[in-house]
Amino acid sequence: MGVDVEFDWTGKVVFKSSRFDFFECNIYRIKGNFFTQVNLRCYELSLRSLRDLITPNLKILFVGTSPGELSSKSGHYFAGPSNVFWKLLFESKLTPTRLTAVEDASILKYKMGLTDIIKKPTKTPKEIKENCSMKNTQRLNRAINLFNPKIVAFVGKNSFRIYSQNQAKLEYGFQYNFNDVRMYLLPSTSGQSYADTKYAEKLEMFRELRRYSLRL
Repeated sequence: MGVDVEFDWTGKVVFKSSRFDFFECNIYRIKGNFFTQVNLRCYELSLRSLRDLITPNLKILFVGTSPGELSSKSGHYFAGPSNVFWKLLFESKLTPTRLTAVEDASILKYKMGLTDIIKKPTKTPKEIKENCSMKNTQRLNRAINLFNPKIVAFVGKNSFRIYSQNQAKLEYGFQYNFNDVRMYLLPSTSGQSYADTKYAEKLEMFRELRRYSLRL
């Protein structure tokens, strides 16, 4: 079985094959030669994690909760047909053109990036709950320290609660500073989130994020 090898930003190696989406494992060096050691994780092709779209010194790093089924199968962020993330970016003037999920990597040219607090794809709230741990927070903190975005904007209360371990009532907008990084909370853009915030409310909060980012 042919296998391609590449490294991701966490320092782990990723093995790609036709049978599985990827294998991920720690790498150790013994007498100059690499060999793999336990803790091998395999993900089926049907459900795959999304690659982080992060570069140094971003204006805004958006953090979703977890790849949904459509996003994980397509390999693109916020890919659900009822998800309005890309529409909100454009209508709030955070992007000058209306991007689609398949163009998600283009967000980098506007000094914005994308990741998820839980990298493993999930289908249900129960699966999200099962995958909540401090490892998610630690992983994102490593990315923040490494890439130093000005703002980390959590898309939805779930993503911020998983990161902060804060179960108290949350208000949208600026939360606090993490070192020199501003932690910010946006409403969910899922089509299932309108009981919490209507589209006009979501749009105003995205516009406020843009105004906030311009002041930095």
